[in-house]
Amino acid sequence: MISGKLISIIEKNADTIIQSLVKELRTNSRTTAYKNLADSNLIERTKNVYSHLSSWLGDKTDAEIGKLYNALGKERLKENIPLSQLISALIITRNHLCRYIGNEMPCNSSLEIYQLMEFTNYITTFFDKAIYHSVRGTEDNK
Repeated sequence: MISGKLISIIEKNADTIIQSLVKELRTNSRTTAYKNLADSNLIERTKNVYSHLSSWLGDKTDAEIGKLYNALGKERLKENIPLSQLISALIITRNHLCRYIGNEMPCNSSLEIYQLMEFTNYITTFFDKAIYHSVRGTEDNK
């Protein structure tokens, strides 16, 4: 079972996580197209990604995640965001969250280490699906 403690860390620190992620997306050489987007747009996009993650961890099905990220791929294609940059942004978002949780989650017992590993596996699975369906969205739109 995913630790409520980890989800609580994300929810409690969402603004901090989002602000630092937006900064990272703006300064990373693999996401240069994101520099052209307004801060409010990037903040909203990041909130959506983390909201989808939270929902998926709760009760969303894989089909619902597929539908959301297929639409995301189509939207980014219309915005002329290169596919490589969309994928990079999703990878950066995943890595950013994992680093944040790793830094904030105390691992003083084997149970806490297990919970962190389990959470990281769920995050990785979620983002793998998000990337796959985002790519499908761009392919379906051509």
